[in-house]
Amino acid sequence: MNLTFITAALVLSLFTSTYLMSSPAENTTKVTKEAFKQWRNARRGSKQAQDMTNPFWVYCVQKELNAYQANAAFDGPSSFAYKPCWSYERFGMSETKLEDGRTILIAGEHEDYYDPDFFIYNDVIVKDANGKVQIFGYSEDIFPATDFHSATLVGNRIYIIGSLGYTDRRKEKDTPVYYLDLKDYTIHQVNSGQGPGWVFEHEAIYDSETHSITIDWGKRWIDSGDIIDNFSKWQLKLDTKQWTLVEERPWSQFRFSRKDGESNLLFDVRLDMPPIDASTFEDPDTPMDQETKEKKQKTYSRRCTRRKSKHSSRPIKKPWTNSIDLASPTLFTHKPRRRTNIPVSASQSMG
Repeated sequence: MNLTFITAALVLSLFTSTYLMSSPAENTTKVTKEAFKQWRNARRGSKQAQDMTNPFWVYCVQKELNAYQANAAFDGPSSFAYKPCWSYERFGMSETKLEDGRTILIAGEHEDYYDPDFFIYNDVIVKDANGKVQIFGYSEDIFPATDFHSATLVGNRIYIIGSLGYTDRRKEKDTPVYYLDLKDYTIHQVNSGQGPGWVFEHEAIYDSETHSITIDWGKRWIDSGDIIDNFSKWQLKLDTKQWTLVEERPWSQFRFSRKDGESNLLFDVRLDMPPIDASTFEDPDTPMDQETKEKKQKTYSRRCTRRKSKHSSRPIKKPWTNSIDLASPTLFTHKPRRRTNIPVSASQSMG
């Protein structure tokens, strides 16, 4: 009896130890203080597909930490007085899942220009099916800082098209086009000639029959500094590396700006608006019951509160300008993180 009890206890102990050893918490990379100091800062590579995998960045990926959380976890120096801390959490980062279990995460930006940890990345994060993480860096002449691009898988390549990027890198008539070789993670520029312009937040669809990628909708930056809606559909032939205009939608866009050049604060006005009544969500053909109405109302109110608490206290150094389509049923379609301030003047710009 005692022998049976001891055997059962040993089996239970072995099972528990095996479970704990295989749990995600135990498999999290250990980071020393020295490794944190060495790799704390966001940075770029110095060559093609430079393996920059290190314990601190891998830890951030495994824990899905933003720069503030990562810096606080190791009691790092304030980014206000130092440099931006490396961040896994980003806006405009593309995610591509492959059949072999790999997930490819490309570039993206953390926060915005007024944040001390603001940084637009130009790296590639690779996570395999077993949880292994690799991080590749690139020099800016090979792959510039990129965010809000499209990532289209074509064979052993991921085509990276468009970007918002840093202001001084934008050119109205250029369209950034690169591809990531999934065999060795090298990135190569595609010289595609005249195309849709400096686009971002667009749709990209691959057509195997024509071996081409079609770009549609999204936003476009123009030399005046404005961001307008993209109403043109373009097709990139991958064999000839040339753009073709598929459809031009001659829709008007109007720009409004204050004479003194100050912000219109339209984003703040939107945040201060009372929550929309749940009845506005109701489809006349499929009326909602009271429980569904209350659930939608709570969700919407909670979302508005979270956005206001996150953004209302942020200072504005320089108002962003943008364009809107007055024919649109909703004027406020821009992401809250951009703090879009629509300028107001009698001028009109064509998309």
